[in-house]
Amino acid sequence: MVAQKYRATHGRGVKRDLNRDSFSSMAFASDSPSGFFYGADGFIPTFNGTSVPYTEPVTGGGVAGSYVGEVWTWTDWQGCTTGRALNNTDITEANDNTSYTGDTPAPAGTSLYWYMAGPGADPNYNGTTTEAEAWGETQAKTAIAHYNSDGPHADNSLLFMDIEEGQKNESGDQTSSNGWNHVLTNTCGTSWNASSSIPASVDRATFNGFWDYIYNDTSFWPAVYSSPSYWAATFGTGSAGSIPNTYQWTSETDDGVTNPSPAGWCQSGYGCAQWFGGVSSNYELMWQWASNASGDYDQFDANNNP
Repeated sequence: MVAQKYRATHGRGVKRDLNRDSFSSMAFASDSPSGFFYGADGFIPTFNGTSVPYTEPVTGGGVAGSYVGEVWTWTDWQGCTTGRALNNTDITEANDNTSYTGDTPAPAGTSLYWYMAGPGADPNYNGTTTEAEAWGETQAKTAIAHYNSDGPHADNSLLFMDIEEGQKNESGDQTSSNGWNHVLTNTCGTSWNASSSIPASVDRATFNGFWDYIYNDTSFWPAVYSSPSYWAATFGTGSAGSIPNTYQWTSETDDGVTNPSPAGWCQSGYGCAQWFGGVSSNYELMWQWASNASGDYDQFDANNNP
């Protein structure tokens, strides 16, 4: 049953009733506390197992409760790149794992993310919040249109805005920009006006345009992926950066260590998840706790799933 959404200032509605009649007492290793599961995003890692429950490979048998696939990217949309960060095995197995009854709530399945452009990537950028909001709405419409035509199938109705700086080379030098902090000087974001500065209010208008369209005009819930440092640098710590009622997926900036696996938002010896935008605790949904050559590793709290 899909939850009924009520209108709030970038808020959410009533949680979905999973209607599970019974739950097994069996729990797999490392899936703690109750309702927390491991997951992945992008190309790798690939989940283990031949039947439900499929598990994440580095967590000692932890149930794979979530996968987030790339619905599309702004650079693909603009004809600059091709291909999506998807693992078809993980998509299927995460969706299949929603039938797992060894924990309450159940795993969430597959969600989606859109690799998003800031207002500085808009060919019609003019510095106004009106144009910036329209740019965000256009991206939301594009993401949904691409989902409707090309998938992937998502059992979990979350669509994350992936808000990042851009690409860097091995030396740490930035090689591309997504247009959140600077105005691009070419379509694909490989050059930008370094002296330009985009106000946080204009960045927030692009966020709002995407958020409002997804919330009001689709069956998905708007959500956001970013890092605490980049969020603060881009949106600031005032009202433009305040998102207490938006579902959040926060990223880790450590050295990518996967062992030990975390429990309850903390990885022993390596610290705990850090959140951003003043998010309320019941919107703390997902943590990318490690990212390295073997893949992106996530933890998901199904207790907070809409």
